[in-house]
Amino acid sequence: MTQQDQELCKYSMLFDLIMTDMRLSSWQRTLKLANLMTMMERSFSIPCLQDKEWESQHPHILELYLKVSSSRDI
Repeated sequence: MTQQDQELCKYSMLFDLIMTDMRLSSWQRTLKLANLMTMMERSFSIPCLQDKEWESQHPHILELYLKVSSSRDI
């Protein structure tokens, strides 16, 4: 398992923890998901603007990132 795969696994686990924590209000969950997105952006150098080349090279990262993004209540 590569370092990138390990990081992705860690972020996936964090996502699952956030989504299953019933103590969090909708606002708190959204804030934690936004923070998770920021951490992923830094760790994986996710571009601010859509970059088809980056996306094709990192489909699993993009999949989780979009899953986190769509789970926010905004």
